[in-house]
Parts: sequence; structure tokens; C-alpha cells
Amino acid sequence: ARPFLAAKTWFQTNTPYDPRVAIATDAVVIHRHGEKGDVLRANISSWQKHGYSVGRMFFADSDATCEYWKGKWDGTPHDDDVEENAAGRKLLCSGFRPYMLPTDSWMRHLEEMAVDSVAGGADAVLPEEPLAHRDTGYEKSFREIWQKRYGTPWMGAASSSGALWLTSQLKTELYIELEQRLADATRRRAQETGRDVSFLVPV
Repeated sequence: ARPFLAAKTWFQTNTPYDPRVAIATDAVVIHRHGEKGDVLRANISSWQKHGYSVGRMFFADSDATCEYWKGKWDGTPHDDDVEENAAGRKLLCSGFRPYMLPTDSWMRHLEEMAVDSVAGGADAVLPEEPLAHRDTGYEKSFREIWQKRYGTPWMGAASSSGALWLTSQLKTELYIELEQRLADATRRRAQETGRDVSFLVPV
């Protein structure tokens, strides 16, 4: 397969190789959030065997498997890391997939996915949709990060235009840190295995 960055065209799917969707492109990206080990490797290689360069995508902003949120990842539920608005409502995509604040532990969880992607044979790692919502920042973890970052008592984003700006600025900084850590984890694992693996941020 050609290097992923040399691809002129690619498409995204969540299935192993299937001739019904295998259009004539240089590359394909498989979206397999939370998948690892032999299953991930088999899904990636199924496309590579047909000449595609293969990228692996996963969510950067939400816990599609609820493995992290519910504590299946490290034995500790992470309810305090789910984005929450002023009314105390947690933000869930499609009613079940929580949007996550980029805390240190969420970043470590995603670093594992990046490393698993390289180990699984992916030619590129693509953490999808780094995003935070304007009306959140009321979750416990964000309040703690705010106080540490600014050295002042936390203020809800709705309390003033200044608080909204500070909230948005901090969320931006957290996502920049997340993407940098994922890029570094990808690069380190690729170097260890002697492979050329690209890192892209799909937005």
C-alpha cells in the first residue's frame, strides 16, 4: 500500500473489507472506536490486502463504547469528566454517547487507542472531531482544572462574557494538549516498530 499521505482520494467506513463499498480510491479510513488487538488488526489488514492504505479513526471527543465513562477501562467511573451544562444535564450524543472533557485520564485512554492503532497495522491515526460545547464547563473536573489553570475560583460560562472567554480558552488549550499527546504517542510507537505512520486531525 502507498503511504497514507500520498493518497489523493479516500473514504470512511466502519466495516472490514466489503466489495460492495470498496470503491476505487487510494486509501480507506476505518472508524473502529475502542477496538484493539487481533480484531482491529484483522479489520485493518482486510483492506490492506486489497491494496488500500488504511487509516484508523476513533472519537477524540466522546466515549462511544462507554468503556471509559462507566469505569471498564481502569476500574474507576469517570462521571465527573462528562461535559455538563448549567442545568446539570450531561451532554450525550444520540442519548448514550457522552461528550468528554479532555482530562489527563481521558487523554491517556485515547493515547492507548493511538498506540493500538499503530500496533494493529494502521498507516495513519485520525482522532475524530476534537470539540467542546459552548454551554458546558460545569462538570466537576472542569471546575478543578479551571482553578489550577487560572488560580482563581471557578466561574460558570454563563455568568459573564469574561467567564465565557476564559472557559472557551481553557477548553481550546485542553484539546490542543490532547492532540499533541496523541500525535506524540503515535510517533513514538511508530518509531519503535520502524513504521511510517501519519497523524491527521479530521475536523
